[in-house]
Amino acid sequence: MLAFTAVLAFLTAVAIAAPSRNPINELKLRRSDGSVRDLLERAGPSGSVNSPSGGTGYINYNYNGYATEWIYIDYSAVRDQSSGTDTIGIDLYLETVDGSPLGFDGTITNGFMAPTPVSDTVIGWFLFPKNACGTFRLVFIEHQIYQTTQVIQFRSAAPTITITCEPYTG
Repeated sequence: MLAFTAVLAFLTAVAIAAPSRNPINELKLRRSDGSVRDLLERAGPSGSVNSPSGGTGYINYNYNGYATEWIYIDYSAVRDQSSGTDTIGIDLYLETVDGSPLGFDGTITNGFMAPTPVSDTVIGWFLFPKNACGTFRLVFIEHQIYQTTQVIQFRSAAPTITITCEPYTG
């Protein structure tokens, strides 16, 4: 555990001390809480979504606005020793297909990591955000160690999913 803590401290230090990037190649992510986060365009290899595939539908039985349906995430991580690129985690959130505001916090998870540092997959089960009903893009933000010295994050995928809400009757 101490080694893991040391790696996280190193990654944080590298991220803070990283040289400034060319603003032409930067994207901004505006979060539902109003905060803004920098994202790079793809800078090399990225992972891929195995599940859910685009067009997947879910029935969400809302209980006082809270979700009862689980979403299974299976994401193939990058482990490319030739370029020194490794996926270290992903963020997941919902965004509207047309870019309009959600009206709720669409965050599903932040910094979710593979079960082991050498695992080729990031898998997990998550609940949908409160009041999530409709058609959305399920956005994957990938975090990588790039060339063993720089932590980068970028939008790697955004399959469209539909969440149909039904009243909870149980």
